[in-house]
Amino acid sequence: MEIFFDAKRLFYNKTGLGNYARWLIKSYLEHHPEDFLYLLKPGHKSSPWQKDFEMDGIKSIEYSNPLGLTRIFGLSNIISQGSIFHGLSGEIPRLDNKKCIKSIVTIHDVIFRSRKNDYSMIDRNIYHLKTKYAVNHASHIISISQKTKSELIRFYDVDPNNISVVYQNCASQFYEPIDADLRSRFCKQYGLPSTYFISVGSFNPRKNQRSILEALKKTKILNRIPVVFIGEGSMKKEFKETVLKMELDKWCFFPEKVSTKELCAAYANAVALIYPSLNEGFGIPAVEALAIGIPVIGHEQTAVEEAAGMGGVFINTTEPELFAQKLNELAHNSELRRDLIAKGKAHIKNFSEKITMNQQKFIYENLR
Repeated sequence: MEIFFDAKRLFYNKTGLGNYARWLIKSYLEHHPEDFLYLLKPGHKSSPWQKDFEMDGIKSIEYSNPLGLTRIFGLSNIISQGSIFHGLSGEIPRLDNKKCIKSIVTIHDVIFRSRKNDYSMIDRNIYHLKTKYAVNHASHIISISQKTKSELIRFYDVDPNNISVVYQNCASQFYEPIDADLRSRFCKQYGLPSTYFISVGSFNPRKNQRSILEALKKTKILNRIPVVFIGEGSMKKEFKETVLKMELDKWCFFPEKVSTKELCAAYANAVALIYPSLNEGFGIPAVEALAIGIPVIGHEQTAVEEAAGMGGVFINTTEPELFAQKLNELAHNSELRRDLIAKGKAHIKNFSEKITMNQQKFIYENLR
């Protein structure tokens, strides 16, 4: 079976969609080497991940993409007749019906519909038009969570039978033992305390990191557990200024340019992951935390509940006193933490690559 993938994010995106694309391609080929995968790469820029995908069973195809038009209108000229095309980031090109190409699109979220004020009108309309076209023309839709599936049905009136939920796993490094020396070096390098919570994610209003600061303010100074924030984003500078204004700089730490190995160490040293995001397509940091072996505390009724399952505690994080109480409980109740960790380890078995890649294979085979 020949499968063509839109590999723009795979080659050029450092986080989120890029991580998903790289994980899926590598995992699928490992479990189903009988298929041949083509990676469609727009433009001729170098990529730090180029060599990672120079292997048997994969061929990268570079194409000129002036003004982004080839990626929309010209891919039918590259994709083989009767093959499969998989759009990995919520969009698919215009395909020539005569070539009998079956198409799949992965939809990660439709937050631009549920939280409109987080996006400019132009961006919101672009995302909407791309998503609307994709869900109306794809042969099948993959959603990365039940939450996203329900929102696709709500906002785009998609037939539920044409949507399959296939969860994403985190990178394999998060399942590997963490070297004790690395854990110690990481703390020393960034001047971190021996006990802390960790928050991982970009800085923007939806991620709701401000609620962590509000919870810290509601906690007596002697009982405060510091928080290590790892992430980037346009509002990071503003957030750090807020930390200073709230006089919380003694309890907030911001390591910079953290590698994947260092991130593993940062998780491993933490009491728990704080993930108060108000809306997510899924929530990979929660899976990373459970894989490392720490529990999660997050906002209720979001897709993060699917990611963390019984390995997490979920509350209304916009209530500072309640949030502070639960953080204190997690920090000082070792029995509760052990129970959550055990349940988390059991839960992430649902995201095993064997399960998820067999789901992918089933979807591809049943398009034909």
